[in-house]
This record gives sequence, C-alpha cells and structure tokens, in this order.
Amino acid sequence: MQINKININNYGNLSNKEINLDNKINIIYGKNEAGKSTLLNFIESMFFGANKNKGKKLIPDFDRYNPWNNGEYSGTIDYQLENGEEFHIYRDFKKKNPQILNKLGKDISQEFNIDKKNGNQFFTEQTGMDRSLIDSTIITEQNQVELDEGTQNQLLQKIANLSESGEEELSYKKIMDKLNKILLNEVGTERSQLKPLNITISKIDDYQNKIQDIKQYENERFEITQEIADIQEEINKESENRNIYDEVKKIIDNDKIEQEKIDEKYKTVKENKAKMEQYKEELDKTENEKNNERKKQFKIRILANVILSIIAISLVFLPRNIILVAIPILIVLFIIINMKHSKNENNTSELKNKLEFLQNTTNSVENEIKTMQDELYKKDEAEKNRIITKCNNEDISSLFSSKIDEVISENTRSVEQNEIKKHKLEIDKQEIEKKFEKLAEYEENLEIEKRRLEELEHKQKIIKETMEILNKSYEDMKENVAPKFNKNLSKNIEVFSNEKYKEITITDKIFVKLDNGENVPIEKLSTGTIEQIYLAFRLSVIEEISKEKMPIVLDEAFAYYDDERLLQTLKFLDIISNQIIILTCTKREKSLLDKAQIRYNLIEL
Repeated sequence: MQINKININNYGNLSNKEINLDNKINIIYGKNEAGKSTLLNFIESMFFGANKNKGKKLIPDFDRYNPWNNGEYSGTIDYQLENGEEFHIYRDFKKKNPQILNKLGKDISQEFNIDKKNGNQFFTEQTGMDRSLIDSTIITEQNQVELDEGTQNQLLQKIANLSESGEEELSYKKIMDKLNKILLNEVGTERSQLKPLNITISKIDDYQNKIQDIKQYENERFEITQEIADIQEEINKESENRNIYDEVKKIIDNDKIEQEKIDEKYKTVKENKAKMEQYKEELDKTENEKNNERKKQFKIRILANVILSIIAISLVFLPRNIILVAIPILIVLFIIINMKHSKNENNTSELKNKLEFLQNTTNSVENEIKTMQDELYKKDEAEKNRIITKCNNEDISSLFSSKIDEVISENTRSVEQNEIKKHKLEIDKQEIEKKFEKLAEYEENLEIEKRRLEELEHKQKIIKETMEILNKSYEDMKENVAPKFNKNLSKNIEVFSNEKYKEITITDKIFVKLDNGENVPIEKLSTGTIEQIYLAFRLSVIEEISKEKMPIVLDEAFAYYDDERLLQTLKFLDIISNQIIILTCTKREKSLLDKAQIRYNLIEL
C-alpha cells in the first residue's frame, strides 16, 4: 500500500495544503510548529476518524485539531493497494463516516462494515490493521520508538495468531479478553461486585438469613397456637357453663314468677283471714249488741205492754180524741221496736254469710297454694335432675341456691377476658404467619438461586479451564512462532547495525547476543542502538501481520542516531519495498541521502 496524495482543507494549523508522495522515500521538512505532527495526525485521522477520546492526552485530537480559522474541518487522501486498486477518501471530521470512492469515482462506502462506535472499518478490512496497531508499528514518533512490554507482547500475539491461523482477528489476547469479559460480566469473580456470581451469592445469603430469621419464630408460633387452643377450650367450657347458668337462671326466674303467684294467693289468704277476723269481730259485736238490744227490747216490751195495758184500760175512760192520738203513737212505737230487732237479725245473718264465703274462699286458695307448691317442687326437681344429667351428673345443685346473676356476671367477665387474650394472641400469630407466608417464597427463591449458583460456578469452571487451555496453547504456539520471528528480526538488525548485532531473541523481553556469546537485555545498550532495534522490531512485525506492505512513517525518529547509524538505517529503508515518510525539522536526512545518492521526494511545509 502507498499514499499518493494528501489534500488538507483545514486541520489544526494546516489549511489548503496539497501534498504528493512518492512510492519510496519521502522527506517532509519543516521547522518546529510548522505542522509536521499535525500532518501525521491528519493521515491517521483520515483512515480512522479524529479521536474524541483523551486517552493519555490533555485534550482529544478532535478538539485539538479543530481548525484555527474556523474553516471546513475536512480533507482528502488518495492511496492504492498492492493489487492496484485505488481509493479516494473524503472525510468531514465532524461526521462519523467518510465518503469512499474507487478509481472509477463510484461511492463504495456501504461495502464495508460500519461499527456503531468507531464508524466505517474500510481501512482495517483492507490492511488488517486497526488504530492501535498502526500506532505501535508503522507510525514512529519522536521519543516513542521504544515499545513497552505490553505492546511487544500484543504484537507477538498477533504474529502468533497469523502464523497459526492466518487470521489476525483470532487474537489470543482478544479471545482471552473476551473470555475475561464474559467471566466478569456474565459470571463474576470472588473480588468483583454487582456481577451475577456476587449477586447470586448475596441473594443466597440474604434468603438463608431471612429463612433462619423466620424459623426462629416456629417455637413461638407453636406456643401461641397451643395457648390460643387452650384459651378457646376454656371459652368453650365457659360457654357451655353459661348455657347451664342461663337454664338455671331461667328455672329460677320461672320459680320466682310462680312464687309470686303463690305469694299473691298467700296475700289473698292473708287478706281473707284479716277480713274474716274483722267479720268475726263485727259478728261478735253484733251478737253483743243483739243481746243488749234483746234485753232492752225485753224491758221496752214489758213497758210497752204495761203502757198498752194502761192505754187499753184507759180507753175506756179517756176521751175519744185522746184515744185517737194515742193509738197511732203506740202502733208506730211497736213497729220501730220490731224493725230494729229485724235489722239486727239481718246484719248478723249477712256477716255469717260473708264469713262463711271467705272461709270457703280461703280454704280453696290454700288448696291451690299447696297444689302450686307441690307442682313447683316437682318441676324444680325434674329440671335439676335434667340439668344434672346433662352435666354428666355433676353436683350443680348449689347453683340453685346461689346468686346466679353474680355467677353469670363472673362467667361473662371471664369469657371477655379470655376473648381479649385470644385476640391479642391471634394478632401476634397473624404477624408471625405473615412472616411464614414469605417462607415458602424464600425457600423456593433460595433453591432457584442455588441452582443458578451451580450454573454460574459450572460456567466459571468451564471458562477458567478454557482459558487455561488457551493459555497453554498460546505459550506452545509462541514457542513455535518465536524462532521464526526472531530469525527475521535478527536479519533486519544485522543490516541496521552493519553486522554488529546478528542475533536477537524475544521471549518476555528483547535480548541481544554479543560477539562473546552473552545475551544481554536491550535496556543495557545505548539509546541509539535501542531505538535501532525497536525500529527493526516494528518493521519485522509489519512484515508478519499486515495484509499490505504498509507505509513507514517516521516523525523525528532519529534524534539519538549518529550519522553513521542514520546512514545505515536510511540505506536499509531504501532497499525495502515499503513507502517511507520521514518528518524532520533538520536537513540531516536529506544530506545523508544526497551523499549516498539515494533517490527521495522532498516536501517542505
């Protein structure tokens, strides 16, 4: 692949800039702040878009290179692949995706995968290289020639993947990252938080604690249930007693009614006897009066007879007119005397009749009283026997003689108190039952979470075993790939160093074999040598992992090179088939190329 033409409309401090590149060595010369680093960032942004993430920078590239003159934030780039296909890219950096035209001018933008986050993936699909890989291989900036250990391993992984499968996307690191991501997000680890495994374990602990808390109430629930049953039994017994008490009260109340009837009759008897005594007294008085009257009448009659005799005798001698007056008087007197006698006789007879009637009535009432008393006694005995039989022959006769109302009141108070106790216990039981209503749900959920935990642990086990297998396989693969890569790298560094260093070994670190056979870590060499080795490393990696022979972009990459080392490096760059783009603020590279009579394309910013 080679870049043919760059056209910058506006990007950072560069505006209306057109740059044509050669297929071999291109030197882009400019003083400091002329825009060399801006140009380099422009090339990368044309392929991948202006980066809106800060990363380790103070501000994102998108904001940093936003045109100073507020012009159109855009540009074009023309390049061709090794198969001869040519492409023209136009990108408005404020938009996510570029416009891609083939050499016939046809828009083919939709023929490539478009990622929601990173936009159109045309360049990665064409070359097999993403932004991070570009940064760690084909683009070398000042003071960034050296690669950290993580980047070295990442590049070696890609080489291993390509050598074994032919597909860089089948990256061991990507697979391991994906498995780690699955393990973390879909399962979790002992140290993670808010992941399925941790959430499930937390739920299990929570359900177990809740179940344990509820089961602590089992004894209390049993005791309350038993106490409620005992109280209910007492209430039932008291209710049964209350029925007995009510029957006894009914009998007593009926007895009172009957007794009141008897008492009424006793009252009648008493009243009759009082009247009888009164009548007897009146009769005695009448008899006395009658006897006295008889005596008086006897005397009066004697006197009347004497008078009548005298009058009869005198009639003979008395004048006629006196006789006519005397006779009526005597007749009236005689009648009065006889009438009084008759009245006394009538009074006596009437009193005797009343006395006899009252006596008969009293006798009848007394007979009724006796009959009522007998019947009441028999009825009471029968009711008592019935109730005693009903109460299993318990002796409850004392109830009939006690104050039944007090007994019933005490029974009522006892029932009410027991009902209150029962109600309180039932409320307590209801509160406990509410907890037990959740028990079945908690136990069911606990089993669900335990099964889920088993599934997660099984999944965790499978993922870890898979990662162990992959790791072992990768280490085995590295052992097979490393010798081949080390051979190619050693060949490059031999040319770079003018045969001073002939053998490079890369394991976890880069080692250089000295002439005396000692392997020393690269860090012990001079800065210039280290940068030379890392540059060789980058070039060797590009040969292995890219689908294309990629352009090599070197931005002030030779600051620590002496002229001899730089000349040797430039000669090496000339013999390789890659397009070379050197950005520099000095004319040292130009002078050495001129001295070595190496063709180059000079561009001044």
